[in-house]
Amino acid sequence: MAPTARSADSFVVRATLLAASMLTIMSGATIAPALPAMQERFKHEPGSELEVRLVLTIIGLAIAVFSPLVGWAADRYGRKPLLLFSLALYALAGVSGFFAQSVGQLLIGRVILGLAVAGTMNASSALIADYFQGAARNRFVGLQSAFTGFGGVVFLPLGGILAGLDWHYPFLVYLASLLILPTALAALYEPPKQAAQPGTAGSLPASVWPLYLLAFAGMVLFYVGPANGPFRLQRDFGVSASQTGFLVAFMTLVTALTALQYSRVRSRLEFPQISGLGLLLMGLGWVVVGLAPGIPVVLLGFVLVGLGAGLHSPNISIWLMSLTRPDNRGRVLGGLTGAIFLGQFVSPILTQPLVQFGLGTTFWAVGLVCAAVGAGMLARAAGLGVGVKKRG
Repeated sequence: MAPTARSADSFVVRATLLAASMLTIMSGATIAPALPAMQERFKHEPGSELEVRLVLTIIGLAIAVFSPLVGWAADRYGRKPLLLFSLALYALAGVSGFFAQSVGQLLIGRVILGLAVAGTMNASSALIADYFQGAARNRFVGLQSAFTGFGGVVFLPLGGILAGLDWHYPFLVYLASLLILPTALAALYEPPKQAAQPGTAGSLPASVWPLYLLAFAGMVLFYVGPANGPFRLQRDFGVSASQTGFLVAFMTLVTALTALQYSRVRSRLEFPQISGLGLLLMGLGWVVVGLAPGIPVVLLGFVLVGLGAGLHSPNISIWLMSLTRPDNRGRVLGGLTGAIFLGQFVSPILTQPLVQFGLGTTFWAVGLVCAAVGAGMLARAAGLGVGVKKRG
């Protein structure tokens, strides 16, 4: 029997999709506070300073590489089977870091985890796009982004507390995906498969490529925080690992609360304006973090970054969903996932030359670039006559 439209309104269905979305930020946030301890542990290995940062971000490269594959699998074999497989793999690959004895072993586990995150993110996003339409989709994607942020609020402090005991312990948190697996199996349903439109098999709309580039650039500019923030807080301000988790979680809390308001912002502004404003705020926030003389000013910067990220992240997803058809939705969203996490991976590589001039310099320099991109988008939208929506 085909599922009814009311099935998506089930509390269990919604809760399962939101819980799966939290796993995305958990893949990196959980271990971020442990990076300095990992670097100390493996400091005698050649190149460990960069490699330890890659433990956090190589997952982005893996997700970028695997996303086209999982996008195709979502369209070919279904969203639900992909999600179930990915949840199981997430637990196995994530917990492998607890047993790692070298940076190489950590990196291998993170690559496999990248496959699991790509599948989880793509399948859950495709199901959301299938289950919800119009204003309901705007609200739920905003809620999805908010729960991703709330995941950071939970897992960053938890990771910091566990990292304060031993850097291995945060990897045990990845077993949480096994708690979602039973409800995903029981509650989620596979949408009816639709045939491809004539002449469009295997094709993607040309309009998605500029958005992929925007998503990639936005993540390069945003991820300077997770990759370098713990070092800035602990080295420059003497913050402990557990305190680092709470401070960075504050930024994700602001992101989550902002994302909850996305549908209201979307009712007033067009897509280019929202992303432009988001990037401008994010860039100003990093400038403040880079120039901050102490923790109170750092928190002000985190507020600005959270406001910007809370607007930009759901906006890109909704923008892409508006361009998809059911038969190519998995591939389009797979491309978005790949662009986002490729940006995450290359961010510390591109910013590494700045680190030699100081972490503060790294933040304010990247912030200026980010703010300039956002201001440019706003100026271009104004030049094209993109204005504030009228209330209907």
